[in-house]
Amino acid sequence: LRAVRELAAPGLEASRIGGKKMESNLKMRNSLSTFVGRLHGHEREGLLRSAATDSLQLRGARLARLGLAHAEPVQVVRYAHEGVYWHHTDWMRVQATRSIRSGTVLCYLSDGFEGGETNFPMAGHAGAPLSSKSTASTCSSGLSVEGKLGDAILFYNINTTHPHAEGAIDRTTTHAGCPVTWGEKWVANVWLHNRDAYDSAA
Repeated sequence: LRAVRELAAPGLEASRIGGKKMESNLKMRNSLSTFVGRLHGHEREGLLRSAATDSLQLRGARLARLGLAHAEPVQVVRYAHEGVYWHHTDWMRVQATRSIRSGTVLCYLSDGFEGGETNFPMAGHAGAPLSSKSTASTCSSGLSVEGKLGDAILFYNINTTHPHAEGAIDRTTTHAGCPVTWGEKWVANVWLHNRDAYDSAA
């Protein structure tokens, strides 16, 4: 896992929200990030990869019981002191491949930091509404996970019981990277889609 961090470090830049890089985003998301590894199991020009990224993607896909063709490149994120990503979901519909980002494997690439818990405010409260106060600037409700080097969290972003829409968003997966109060926190997101991108694009 340290090898993934070292490979990604030179390419880090200010993290975006929805593909947008704006100064106002710093209150919502304050971190550096980049992408490494393969795209849906294939090499892509401009993406660095190594045996370490291949292993991480494969292990993430296997954990979710999916193949590598379902995996996006790995997003590596560095949170310095006061680094944060307030409550959001990872759900995304990709029109080009007609697929949905249905699963997240969040891997911890470091330890020795304080704060930085991963907070799920709706854990244990399925169907409960989210208030702006509970999600905008606090990590005090729901479940908070204190991950360390080598730990991983798997969660699914779609609601498989939704009566009207295939792949509807599951808002109980709303989560935050809480503020880092000391040290640096490094994580990797292995995002997985509900369809093999190459099959669905055919």
